[in-house]
Amino acid sequence: MQTLRFLLRKPGVTLLAVASAGLAIGFSTAAFSVLDAYSLRELPVRDPRSLAWINSIGREGRPGQLSWIEFQAFASRSHLFTGFLAQDRQAPRVRLPGRDDFPITSGVSDNFFDLLGIRAAVGDVFHAGRGADGTVVITDHYWKSALAADPAVLGRTLPIGPAVLRVVGVLPPGFTGPNRGLLVDLFVPQQAAFGALRFSVADDIRATDFELLGRLRPGAPPAQARAELNAILRQVEAEGRAPAPERKAAVEDFTERSLGAKLSSNAVLLAVAVLLVLIAAGNLANLRLVDNESQRRETAIRLALGAGRGDLARRHAAESLLLAGAGLATGVILAAWLIRLAPALFYGSRPYIDFGIHLDWRTLAFSGAAMLVVAALGAWIPMADAWKRSLQPALAGGRSTRASHWMGALIIAQMALVTGGACSAGLLLRSLDKLAAIRPAMDPDRSLLLVHGFWSGGGNLASRTTSLAARIAAVAGVDGVAWARRAMLSGSGGGAIVDVEIPNQPKVSFYYNQVSPEYFSVTGARILSGRAFQPSDGPAATPVVMVNAAFARRFLAGREAAG
Repeated sequence: MQTLRFLLRKPGVTLLAVASAGLAIGFSTAAFSVLDAYSLRELPVRDPRSLAWINSIGREGRPGQLSWIEFQAFASRSHLFTGFLAQDRQAPRVRLPGRDDFPITSGVSDNFFDLLGIRAAVGDVFHAGRGADGTVVITDHYWKSALAADPAVLGRTLPIGPAVLRVVGVLPPGFTGPNRGLLVDLFVPQQAAFGALRFSVADDIRATDFELLGRLRPGAPPAQARAELNAILRQVEAEGRAPAPERKAAVEDFTERSLGAKLSSNAVLLAVAVLLVLIAAGNLANLRLVDNESQRRETAIRLALGAGRGDLARRHAAESLLLAGAGLATGVILAAWLIRLAPALFYGSRPYIDFGIHLDWRTLAFSGAAMLVVAALGAWIPMADAWKRSLQPALAGGRSTRASHWMGALIIAQMALVTGGACSAGLLLRSLDKLAAIRPAMDPDRSLLLVHGFWSGGGNLASRTTSLAARIAAVAGVDGVAWARRAMLSGSGGGAIVDVEIPNQPKVSFYYNQVSPEYFSVTGARILSGRAFQPSDGPAATPVVMVNAAFARRFLAGREAAG
């Protein structure tokens, strides 16, 4: 209480010190929470160090995904992995009272949760060999955001796409799948994905939409595991069940993919956090030195009357801790407000992205460590100055040369840190400005509305889609409508595969997109050579195709691409 009363005697200095520490701790905590969510916090799965992503590399060197047939071959023939899981994501419509949702729904092998070591928080998950058509497991996020945390959620039916599925379990908070940042809300077993939902056909050779995760046996070398998977792919190819010839397996460490690459790209956030803490510590130390000078004569009288220097040191430490603690409380409140702004800043209008930026014990531990650094540096320098102070000059009212040197050094250090931070911020803003000036393949100034969904049932899908586009085009305010299997810049990966035979070249497999003739005019996509599709380019006309510049450079060099 005595320390608090002493600080309240000088409210200006106290408020300035608390505000300085609070701002630094608040902004550094917010920066650390982003860094932790993006790069440091491991996903809540069992033994992530033994997991590996399994994908394919085509003969042309392009990365791709695998088929269900290849997944089954790996699962039954590999000796270096204890198991594999497969997942395929879609976004079917979920019809709820008063709203329609398009949550990301993952069709997964029924051993998905067993291999990852995930248990349900409510109900149960499906298990290997016991998945059933007509069932779905939902995330805690979807349970709370779309179903209002319905206590009777178990057994509730959800109309998902063409099917009605029964909820059998709710996952624990924080788990939305093994892909960092991707918010998957619904999980259905393979029996439902291939059954009622009709995501794909299990024995479709060309359906390469599956991401695979494998769990390596202890001590299994990744290079040897890759060689084993390549040998299995050769067997599948020899059996005539490969999507394309000469495919290879890519084995990527699960932790490295989810943490390592992102850590290097987001290390600047850690540097910002440390920089802010050091600036705050310098501010507090300088304020305490100025305060020392204002009490120089009073302190010397106390020492002359018999007060111990140990008492003086304890008082400095208590004052610095109290100031830093008040700064910590202020900083945590500021950080909580900044973190609430993070989704809108980092995710924009993409509801399927969520890295889980929030205050938890990890970010609070960082805040506590930052407070201790601020308190330690803020106390040590002024305490060292006061400890070595001679009584006679202080009693005479002279100024401390040592304190002046300390203050000068701290000011220089702070100016260096602030200048470095300002220069880095300026370079970052310049880089962002240059990125914003890059013209993408489509016109970024157009107002485009992306409507996504899928057709259920059979029939001529192109004809049905063209008819729907004509109805949308008749709506007031709509200037044009186009459709595509994969919308440009939508973040959608994968696609259908087609084999292309080019003269004097081996057969090559490519991903292709199917679009309407109006697609390029509606999106403003640039055409470097030739023409866009026309309505006359129908099934009865000569088949035409458009290729990108990379294709033309590699396969059509020296020839006119158009025609």
